Amino acid sequence: MAIWRDTLKSRTPALQKQPVLILGVLILLGTWSITFWVVRKDYQLERGRGEDYTRNLATVLEKHASGTFSQIESSLLLLRENWEGGISPEEMSNLLQIFVASRSSLFNLISVIDALGQVVATNQPDFDPTFSGDRPFFLHHRESPWRGPLLGEPTLGRLTGKWYLPVSLRLEDREGKFSGVLLASVNPFYFSGLFQELQMDRGTLIYLFDRQGTVYTGLKDGHELDLARGITSFPDSTGHEVSDKGTFSGVAVSGFDQVRRIQHHRPLRNRDIHVAVETDFSFWMQRVSLRRSYYLIMQIIFSAAVILGIAHLRQLLASREAASRELDRFFSSAIDLLCIATSEGTLLRVNREWEKTLGYPLEEIENTPFLSFVHPDDLPETLRMLEELKSRGRVENFINRYRRKDGQYRYIEWRTRPHGDLLYAAARDITDRIRTEQRLRAAEEELRQQLTEKETLLGELNHRVKNNLSVVAGLLNLQAEEVESPEEAVNALVKSRDRIMAMSVVHQMLYSTRDCSSISLAEYIREISHHLAHAHGHRRISLEFDLEELFAGVETAIPLGIILNELITNAFKHAFPDPREEATLRMTLSQHPTFMRLTVCDNGSGFQDAPSEGTSLGMTLVRMLVKQIGGTLTIRNTRGSFFQIDVPEGGSRRS
Repeated sequence: MAIWRDTLKSRTPALQKQPVLILGVLILLGTWSITFWVVRKDYQLERGRGEDYTRNLATVLEKHASGTFSQIESSLLLLRENWEGGISPEEMSNLLQIFVASRSSLFNLISVIDALGQVVATNQPDFDPTFSGDRPFFLHHRESPWRGPLLGEPTLGRLTGKWYLPVSLRLEDREGKFSGVLLASVNPFYFSGLFQELQMDRGTLIYLFDRQGTVYTGLKDGHELDLARGITSFPDSTGHEVSDKGTFSGVAVSGFDQVRRIQHHRPLRNRDIHVAVETDFSFWMQRVSLRRSYYLIMQIIFSAAVILGIAHLRQLLASREAASRELDRFFSSAIDLLCIATSEGTLLRVNREWEKTLGYPLEEIENTPFLSFVHPDDLPETLRMLEELKSRGRVENFINRYRRKDGQYRYIEWRTRPHGDLLYAAARDITDRIRTEQRLRAAEEELRQQLTEKETLLGELNHRVKNNLSVVAGLLNLQAEEVESPEEAVNALVKSRDRIMAMSVVHQMLYSTRDCSSISLAEYIREISHHLAHAHGHRRISLEFDLEELFAGVETAIPLGIILNELITNAFKHAFPDPREEATLRMTLSQHPTFMRLTVCDNGSGFQDAPSEGTSLGMTLVRMLVKQIGGTLTIRNTRGSFFQIDVPEGGSRRS
């Protein structure tokens, strides 16, 4: 037995050092995993930067090219107006000379070609009349009545031997018949001027092309592309995503030189021409390779430091093993939380009360930084307490929260004294006392808030009652102006009753909600409809509803209620004169992007007069209330009466 006991004692320090070793291994595994993740993330970020650079460059070029083409088209439209206005060929030639001279970097030649295909005016001072009736643009404009500009593929000039982009417009006489073509020869390398100012990185390729692979202009490494060469393949053939509009962004093999590049292609606005920017993928990856080597070297150094730290910590634990046994008896007899910790915050020894309070076994608490148990919100104050402990030499009545094993937190009150590089502390669980104080403060605050809400609600109620009484008085004044007989007085009182009912339903629903600020329009419409149907005894009329769950405040709900009252009452009284016909009254409510739409329609006999000529008090009131809420009213008289009310955004909201 003595031999086994001695063996167990000799192995006890080694057993206690196992968590440290495991922690070190986990740290190494975690840091190496993070390093590999960082390397991979760095690759993705660098590639993303390349894609962003390429995309931004393509966006700038697209805006520049689109603006230039719009400028060209605007200039040609102005020249066409001058020619079709009756200017002579000589005057037109002078005008073209001045026009091209002011834009010599953009235009090479501008000519007017008559209906027979002969050049009758040009910016060249001396020119031989040439026949252009066989050119594709001429044939297109002669057959097509479209008056917009036509952009052709790059063409090698017959006389100049230079590449140009043909931009042409159809000319017509005063009777609208084809009278010729206005042709502009645009210098395709004008766009390259901007490309050259961008100081492109090595291996950058910029060009304009169409979906057939025709290159209009472009640069590679600062040199102009050969326009006789087309693109042999498109990015969509590589499996990357290409949207319906032709936009492409990603890494693909270039159709020019089969080099793997970061590419972004985007179409010019309102044109079947695309701008492409391609940068050498290997150029972006060079920096990634350098950083990858740096990360691996730093990780190796860190791993060596972790291994040395683990060895030192295991040695420190072994030296303090003997001292800890001397404190076990004292710790086991205390009813408070007792602990000894290092100045860095590692719990070296705790008593059994910690196990009862936090639910962790002592093995999981000891040799663990106590900050790992502290609530995240209490960490700053706890760190400040540790700094204060170094300067003052003691801390008393400090409270923070510690996490239990089940995830709950307990309030702990501390008294701490430092001695050398150790901290000696006694603590007490005061969670029950704190929670009792919190419940008392919460009850007091809730009572104060309820009193404030009641005062606010009472003021709001008085304001709303005052406003609604004013509305009721106004409605009664309007109705009184049309009363000329006892029968009309009775009808006026019935109508006023229904209108006041519509307002009362709003308040009934409003004060049944918690916030007293808005009501459900769908529930409100059903309530008014069924009430009016019951009040007027129209059980044979079928009510149909298609209502979205929308909410509105009292400022919108009351006018809508009065409007519905007028429209529904009017349908009950006048829409179905034949008691045998199938009667249906349908109401819909829907939310649109900028407005809410309410419709009321029936399948009755419709209006006797034009819908827009209604001058009754009811229709006058409907129009006035629609205008009051900023809405629009649409009335139609097909297959019964139809009313549509659009309320602008702000009058309603979804649930």
